[in-house]
Amino acid sequence: MTQSDVVISNTPTPNGRMTWGRLMGEVPARLNGFFFLPSSAVSLALLRIIFFGTVFYLFVVNMQLDDRNSSSMQPGSFRPIGLLSALNVPLLSQQTTTAIYLLYVVGSLMALFGLFTRTGAWIAGICGLYLYAMSSSFGKVGHGNMIVLFTIFTFAMSRAGDALSVDAWLRRRRGLPEPTRSGEYTWPVRTVWVFMSLIFVATGIAKLRWGGYDWLFTPHLASTIRQHYLLPDGTAPAWPIGLWVAQHELLCIGIALVTVIVELLFPLALIHKYFRLFFPIAMFSLQFGIGFSMGIFFWTFFLCFLFWLPWEKI
Repeated sequence: MTQSDVVISNTPTPNGRMTWGRLMGEVPARLNGFFFLPSSAVSLALLRIIFFGTVFYLFVVNMQLDDRNSSSMQPGSFRPIGLLSALNVPLLSQQTTTAIYLLYVVGSLMALFGLFTRTGAWIAGICGLYLYAMSSSFGKVGHGNMIVLFTIFTFAMSRAGDALSVDAWLRRRRGLPEPTRSGEYTWPVRTVWVFMSLIFVATGIAKLRWGGYDWLFTPHLASTIRQHYLLPDGTAPAWPIGLWVAQHELLCIGIALVTVIVELLFPLALIHKYFRLFFPIAMFSLQFGIGFSMGIFFWTFFLCFLFWLPWEKI
């Protein structure tokens, strides 16, 4: 078992007792072993390319952020949330929003190709702060956007451009040595793990807090699935499997229970390699099931599940 398999260890003292002081003394070493286990620059670089390439497709090519002319995004319906509300940021003009959007595109491309990688990620992250919050301030919150922002800022603070990048090519041209295995290429990946764990725990707690018994032990899920099949063509699920699931209310109750359990216990994936194998696969399967039964696909989360793959062994 390596240091990365367990974050906190209950190593007993010679007399067989675990003291609180000794336990707390082990925490820094265990956290260091978890976040800074040496890995290669190529693994992080591959994730950088896949992540920013997919983000570019989803939010630029597929125009998921380019809703500035949407009829549903009018000044009268603007209700700022999160950071926009806290800082009292108004709805900016279309010209200003377009400029921010173009900067976001440029920053994403810089990070994708590794040209001034950190600078590009910072540009994309700062512009994304407004764009993501703005697009969620018209009554419909984009739940998958936050994990994208967290990951962008993580890349901005990392050395993700040390390999497979224009930056790396320029360093070789200057005769600088190739990067060696380092914990600098591990902590960004593990940080995304922590972000995802916190998001899933918060989601599970929200279900219990706001839905409680009714969310878990009533046909709530079955009704929700049926409602999505009543949506207009093009937005309703394309597959009939959801209607079949909705006909079996006990099955829906079971799925609701499993969903909350997996969400609440997801942080166990940070503790041990066997949990790390089970919980990401379980959560991915549940989200994929939502896609087929309700037509809601969590593409940004599917993207971030790639961070759980053992890239060192691929």
